[in-house]
Amino acid sequence: MNATAHRHVSTPTALPAWGALQALANQGLPHLRDLLANPDQRPAPVAADGTGMRLDFARQAVNSAVMNQLLALAQQAGVAQQRDAMFAGAHINTTEDRAVLHVALRGAPDTVGPWGAAVHADVQAELARVCAFADALRSGQLKGHTGETLTDVVNIGIGGSDLGPRMATEALGHLAAPSAGTPDVTVHYVSNPDAWALHSVLRRLNPARTLVVVSSKTFTTQETLTNAASARRWLADGGIATENQGKHLVAITAAPQRSAAAGYLPEHTFTFWDWVGGRYSVWSALGLPLALAIGSTAFREFLAGGHAMDEHLGQPARADGPAGCVEPQLPGLPHATAVHLPQSPGAVCTLCAANGHGKQRQAHPLGRLGMRCGNRPHRVGRAGH
Repeated sequence: MNATAHRHVSTPTALPAWGALQALANQGLPHLRDLLANPDQRPAPVAADGTGMRLDFARQAVNSAVMNQLLALAQQAGVAQQRDAMFAGAHINTTEDRAVLHVALRGAPDTVGPWGAAVHADVQAELARVCAFADALRSGQLKGHTGETLTDVVNIGIGGSDLGPRMATEALGHLAAPSAGTPDVTVHYVSNPDAWALHSVLRRLNPARTLVVVSSKTFTTQETLTNAASARRWLADGGIATENQGKHLVAITAAPQRSAAAGYLPEHTFTFWDWVGGRYSVWSALGLPLALAIGSTAFREFLAGGHAMDEHLGQPARADGPAGCVEPQLPGLPHATAVHLPQSPGAVCTLCAANGHGKQRQAHPLGRLGMRCGNRPHRVGRAGH
């Protein structure tokens, strides 16, 4: 299925709802201070609830007229059709002529989604391998070359091969405690090609007890391969000769033939597909470091939470609380939105702004994909800043 069927002929700025939004912005809206002080002046909803989370957009200058036109814009721009095309595996990434099926990675294990049985089977088979490997390592069954238990995992990757798993590992750290009688597994992340970044992690570790995970979609990323080569030299210097390093190395890649040529064992190689975008790759085998940190049960719960939000996204948008909300900086709308998360086991209770994942995650879909109309994406920029 290609992208032709779900293209639109107009740019967003030519749609009637955009003009209506511009007119509302031009005529002036009540000051946000007044709206907050007098909530009765704003009958429009200021929050949306779903899957145990609340999106609070009370700090947006939104009233009923604005909300109605935002929903009209989504309808006129074919947002629901784009969503359905994504779920069905259409090639909505027209730049690379690829599907965007991160939704399949977190699909219900016992239900085949609109992406089809073949994709479902592939995803579930690789997920089973990831979970089995995580269970084996966390239980102490996996040993290094010398027979010692592996207790430290060093993930080497960059971009989506680092940011998503790193953020989730930090946010879900409260789930990382080992079970009674099992080793304490610590996951470390290295992305900076500066030699000191890798050295500052490895200098505290024992090579005989360390597993090095190399995460690269193409297995040609120079920063990642440079760090991987340094880590392998460190293993050799620590007594694990090159020919004996198989038990200490894992490859996560969409190009397993390249990792095999570099000496990574098939049973320590985990794969994903070209339709897995970098910013969303934590849901794929690239989430293995997270599964190693929190265990397979919690990792499956993590996937189930993502699936629940996918199901929520599939609900029709409503004027009393939109199911899915994208904020592309439309004319005259300020930029301040908060998400309230439940403080309960399994919830993401820590937002890791320091690693920049939030900004990169937001910039990726809006900056690269934007609002698609015609044969090209339309990028919506920040207005009035």
